[in-house]
Formats: sequence, C-alpha cells, structure tokens
Amino acid sequence: MPANIDIIVRSADSTETKLLVETKLRFADLARVEEQLKSAMLEVSCPVGIIVTPEQMWVYADEYTSTGPASIHLVGEFAISNLLRYKASGSAAEGRNFESFVQHWLETLPQTATRARISDARLWDTLNRFVLPAIESGEVRAAAPRY
Repeated sequence: MPANIDIIVRSADSTETKLLVETKLRFADLARVEEQLKSAMLEVSCPVGIIVTPEQMWVYADEYTSTGPASIHLVGEFAISNLLRYKASGSAAEGRNFESFVQHWLETLPQTATRARISDARLWDTLNRFVLPAIESGEVRAAAPRY
C-alpha cells in the first residue's frame, strides 16, 4: 500500500481496491497532496480517491482514459465540517485520532448519510455516485497500523 494513504476500502475478498482516503488536519500544498493521491490510485488501480480535512473533502475519480495521472479528475470540493463534526483535541496524537475518526465516519456513512442531513445537492450526488457504493460493497480499513 502506498505510504501516504491512511484508509483503504477493499472488496470483501481483498482483490479489488474501491476507495483510497488521505486524511490531513491541514496542508499548505493541495497540488502535492493531490499528486500523491493520484499516484496511489494508479499504483493500486483504484477508481476513487478522497482527501479529507476537518473542513473540506476533495473527491477524485479515474476515467481510465490513460494510464497516467491525467486520467484522474477532481469530481468536486465540498465543505463537510457540518457533516463530519470533528472536534480537535490538541493532543500529540491528533493526526492518528483524525484518521480513526474519519474511518469511523466512513464506516457509518451508509447509515447516516441522508438527504435531510446533506443540503448540498452536489455533495449528495457525489457521495451516492462515488463514495457510498465503494463503502457499501467493501470493507473500510486502516491502510497501515496506527501507533
């Protein structure tokens, strides 16, 4: 698994990678994080990737028009603080805590994502088209041990 990926969603038999997730409390260079995610998606042949911060989520999809990063496009950027509702603890383990929080959020998203809770129509459509199908037909796991 690529080193920069925090959460992976795989099929039940682990033969197909359905979703890669990179969590960041904050970052200064979206282009660099995007490049890392796209490289990881290509490396494991994953159709969907997301970057999640406490405030924003970026969703990417591979259109399979080439074998390079140009095939992967940004589906959308969404404000998700009201949906995620993450409260920073300020601890030294904040990054790992956020990874665990996002993993739990994804695991419960099929039960909690309702039209009433998600007022942004584009976010609702994107979740239903890209994120929820991967989660509902796969297993959400940490990509690496969290120490």
